[in-house]
Amino acid sequence: MKKIKVMEGCWKKGGLHAHTLWSDGRSLPERAIGAVKKAGFDFWSVTEHNTFPDDRNAWREICREEGPWPPRLTDAEFHEAEHIVPGYPVTRRAGWCVWNVRLMTFREMCKAFNEPDRFVLIPGCELTTFRETGPDGRHYSVHANWLNIPEAAEADHECKTPETMLDAHYARYRETARKYARPTFFQLNHPFWPYFDTLSTMVIERPWITHAELCNGEPEQIAPACMPGIEKWWDAVNAFRIADGKPCLFGTAGDDTHFYDADRGPRRFCGLDSAFVMVHNPGKMTADSLIRALNRGDFYFSTGPCFDSIVMDQERGILKVGVRRIPGAKCRIRFNVTRRGFDRTVETRRIPFEGNPALDRDIPVYSDDIGLTAFEKNGWTAEYRMSPDDLYVRATAVTDIPCTRETDAGKIPYRSFPAFQTAFTQPMIRMR
Repeated sequence: MKKIKVMEGCWKKGGLHAHTLWSDGRSLPERAIGAVKKAGFDFWSVTEHNTFPDDRNAWREICREEGPWPPRLTDAEFHEAEHIVPGYPVTRRAGWCVWNVRLMTFREMCKAFNEPDRFVLIPGCELTTFRETGPDGRHYSVHANWLNIPEAAEADHECKTPETMLDAHYARYRETARKYARPTFFQLNHPFWPYFDTLSTMVIERPWITHAELCNGEPEQIAPACMPGIEKWWDAVNAFRIADGKPCLFGTAGDDTHFYDADRGPRRFCGLDSAFVMVHNPGKMTADSLIRALNRGDFYFSTGPCFDSIVMDQERGILKVGVRRIPGAKCRIRFNVTRRGFDRTVETRRIPFEGNPALDRDIPVYSDDIGLTAFEKNGWTAEYRMSPDDLYVRATAVTDIPCTRETDAGKIPYRSFPAFQTAFTQPMIRMR
């Protein structure tokens, strides 16, 4: 492993989590990917729920109304998809005034949109498990993505707890990945969805979970003040893991895109370009090269601002970052650490959910020793020199540009996370 990692230039912008009409997205694939390329993404993965888009006989009826969730294909959406790719959408008459549209397969998407070293689609799937009533009478759901695997994943309906869901997802991923002579990728999706379902303790105990989606296009649920947020969740996992000599957890971000229209577009609930990763890929860009970089941790994640450079001097313990200036905006760079000998006390608190006991949660709460702000500075560049006791350090660039995400998601109260457009480096561990 290099003791000095310099990441500057050669950044590739990507989406690791998205949906189309193949599962519960609103748009046809050609409309979705056309919007993605127009938004400046370099790579993208369509990750449908337990589905892979390879059926050449998958048809959707064109309807007047979108209807209840999951959305139906509307006439307006159909017309938005016309003329993006010659010969698509493919239609057929299914009855008197009834028309169907055939969904593009992944192979057809690649043929229509991939450009060597300019844009690449990565095959993927979202492993999705729900449990309406677990052994404790509560509702749980755990989702995970696998990438660079052109297969669907079947739901395991025997799982009854978040722990068994996590284990089943990873076991299925490992079993499937062995069939392919290529690098593959696994991440835990939105740990706090739908209501703080994947606890930090579960991830601490499962060091094979190396990536977790910390920023998601769906806003974060508001919890009582005693409930730690997703950054504390992340720091807790890394504090315990790194102190015990286990792999750190890399953070990711994704739009979880379901909507590609202007009305629910940039920085809206499950809209496009609200959360993304930036991968350092200095050579030829391919699905394999991007996956290798993601697995190495050669990337950062963001909801808006971009790092021009990230320098990790692991021998001297220096983390230095430079943020691309945004005209008219301000930036504050923060460095968070957890130090050796931190208070490992974990308190469990019951977080009741008003009106629905199935969403009551027993949440681990950690000491203030975890995720300390060691240094912060106003401006677009900053560096931090680790103290001998620092287990790790990570940098966060927070702008004064609000994240605005709208939702009509019903009874669960939501807020944007983060509140302001922010970029996050991965944790840096000092080499000895």
